[in-house]
Amino acid sequence: MTSRPALLLGPEDLEAIIPMQGAVEAVHSAHVDWSHRRDLNEICHRVHTPTSVRVCVHQGAVPALAAAGALVHCERLDETEDRQSFTTSDPPVSVVFDAVDGHLRGILVGEPTCTELPSVRGVAGLRTAATSALGTVALARSDAVSVAMIGSGKQAALHLTSLHGMRRLHRVSVFSRNPQRRERFAAMMAQLLGTVVTPAPTAAAAVAGSDIVMTATNSMRPVIEGTLLEPGQHVTSIVGGGQGFGPPGPRRSELDPATDERAAVIGMASVAQARAGFSPVAGRGATEGRTATETYPHWHKCVELYDLLTGRHPARTDDTEITVFKNNAGQGIADVALAGALLDRASAKGLGKPLPL
Repeated sequence: MTSRPALLLGPEDLEAIIPMQGAVEAVHSAHVDWSHRRDLNEICHRVHTPTSVRVCVHQGAVPALAAAGALVHCERLDETEDRQSFTTSDPPVSVVFDAVDGHLRGILVGEPTCTELPSVRGVAGLRTAATSALGTVALARSDAVSVAMIGSGKQAALHLTSLHGMRRLHRVSVFSRNPQRRERFAAMMAQLLGTVVTPAPTAAAAVAGSDIVMTATNSMRPVIEGTLLEPGQHVTSIVGGGQGFGPPGPRRSELDPATDERAAVIGMASVAQARAGFSPVAGRGATEGRTATETYPHWHKCVELYDLLTGRHPARTDDTEITVFKNNAGQGIADVALAGALLDRASAKGLGKPLPL
């Protein structure tokens, strides 16, 4: 079998390399493949150093896209009671092999950007936004076209772009803590999406009357109140929820307990990833004398994204139900699928440098 030479792609090769819809299609293919073979993905594994440096490894294989490999990224975290930020965040590295014969296809260094937002680089931004859009469309009402966006940063911009490509939004309300920033964000997104985007004075005002609520923040505290959710609304968060997940100490939590309590269905990028948060290994997430079920009482509502996408599990039974999607940690199968798609596009464009092997 004759293989193409492996490519080395740097940040300049990955700028504006793929439309957001292309990223969504790659991530969709990954989860459909995963639904057929549960051994194609390994949950994200993290190592934390005493100086708050976090190393994350995402592994997976996507036969449909002839891609197998891993993504590694590392950040130094700065956490306060109110917010989480990265004081250091160097470019991630993806290594992709051919899923058929195992030859090296390429190494990617850097965050890819989409054609719609060429200068916007969020941590795993394209994969995160694509996953959130898939979960949102799977769970939201079929007529849902208005969004409350809580957050006005890079992830918020990528999420709105991804969702708009799938659902053609009619109205967006934006809230974030900084009034000037949310006004600038609303103006930028209105021009990009060609739809009505308005700043809201409070999160509650943004949520009121919206079909979909998306939270894309760095907050350590809940940013919406579940008691204020209206029948039929769908909520998507870029974090797992913080109720028993992860290491001891302050936990990121965009959604409050009432949101989960009111939800009829809670979709997740990976239920196994969520349950791993309760593992006593290395003291992470262990809760003294309590089981995962006792710590988090809503497992019976939790559904894998791939079961929603393939129709194995119903998304909602009627239009009055409240549904939730938690984009709880990136899954390697999605990262590898996206990296494989980027290598195909780079090769077609003559980008990158051949790797001497």
